[in-house]
Amino acid sequence: MKLPRLSHDYARTLMRITIAQLLCTVLFLNMTYARTVEAQALLEQSISLSVEDKEIRLVLSKIEKAARVTFSYIPQQIQADRKVSINISNQRLSTVLDQLFKSTSITYEVVGKKQILLSIRPPFQPTTPNSLPQHAQLITEPAVDRTITGVVNSEKGEGLPGLVWLSKVLHVAR
Repeated sequence: MKLPRLSHDYARTLMRITIAQLLCTVLFLNMTYARTVEAQALLEQSISLSVEDKEIRLVLSKIEKAARVTFSYIPQQIQADRKVSINISNQRLSTVLDQLFKSTSITYEVVGKKQILLSIRPPFQPTTPNSLPQHAQLITEPAVDRTITGVVNSEKGEGLPGLVWLSKVLHVAR
């Protein structure tokens, strides 16, 4: 049986649209396919570094060039003016950073594909009775809802718009 020309053209057009939709679906699925995180591979790469009595900011600059990474940090937090000496040969980037900041409270984490964020480790704040030292005792008080109002001013006496103040108090008896 021979199909009329109009039905044949319609079927061909329908198949073209279906194939185009299928190709687009496969393309978008491939683009959004979740892959394993490659950020930790950044810390696994090997670098060599030899620095004597240089500021941390200069040492980080040399590491940036050697490892092709970018460091983000607040200079005052990491004491960027502090002088260090380090001699590393073919070591992982994570090992280099561990040695560079071993006697400080500075931590690092990979952000994105090529950026490492340096920050200060938050101080330990026990929140459960099991995490308190043996000589400490956790005193809990019932929560009280209070509305606190006021104005927070800058050093110049100007109001600070959009400021949100949160208070979380933990009483520890020693």
